[in-house]
Amino acid sequence: MRRLILIGVAFLVLAPQTAIAAAPAKCGESRSGEAVECSGESASGSSTNLVSINSGQSPGTGGSQSSAPAKNYVPYDRLTTGPDGQPCMTTGYYEQGTSPTDGVPANPANPQPFIYANMADSYPPCPQAARQPGETAPVETPRMVAARFWEQVPLPKPEPSIAPGRAITGKLAYLETNGEITHTYTNDTTFGPLQIVAKGSYTVDWGDGETSGPHEFEGKPWPDGRITHDYLEIGSYDIVVTERWTATWQVGGEGGNLRTLQTTGRIADFPVEQLQAVIGR
Repeated sequence: MRRLILIGVAFLVLAPQTAIAAAPAKCGESRSGEAVECSGESASGSSTNLVSINSGQSPGTGGSQSSAPAKNYVPYDRLTTGPDGQPCMTTGYYEQGTSPTDGVPANPANPQPFIYANMADSYPPCPQAARQPGETAPVETPRMVAARFWEQVPLPKPEPSIAPGRAITGKLAYLETNGEITHTYTNDTTFGPLQIVAKGSYTVDWGDGETSGPHEFEGKPWPDGRITHDYLEIGSYDIVVTERWTATWQVGGEGGNLRTLQTTGRIADFPVEQLQAVIGR
């Protein structure tokens, strides 16, 4: 009977408590006598799927299939480096009944599930590796499913304007953001319906060295607008409005935060003029 060998792939250690994690074969993959299946069973009462690996003789080799029990592996979130050398989040696996060596528990008093409680809110998911036709995708955690979806959704983009198309020195310019500050996204996943609630806030670079924000409300025209600026010098200014998006996710009884994304809008060469009084005779 062949022994199952788990080959650990070493990655760059990016922070304390990050280390090497061994990953089993992907779901549906047959490798060196390993028959791999993805179980719908929950691990320790959670909604995380298990990866089940049977060790024994490969089918079609003429030998008998091993009666050794399958080993179950639990997917969890881990920090590693992507093909571009940048840090990113991926899915690691640890054998059920043990603990991963590079996970950070969200609650030290309850070490399940192991996740990067702080890092997962800061790094994007690693790019998915290309798969051969018919190859089944590897099992991922609910957080990773939510993170991948969050990175792909089209976020609202501010379309700033200032009426009537110019400003006067000494008088307030009223910025209209023409965007959204809340948005809810939904998607069907293997863990159940996913819901992401996103909230945005605006920061304005007025182009003259001054900034304002964050503004957690829409900019409106005169006289009700609350995002305003007083230019002191005439000239043309590039006004850049950056909207930073935070988000929370919920799926299958689990949830958490997602990393902050941003969108931008611009008013190029915005003219600021000066009025002069002329005394007539």
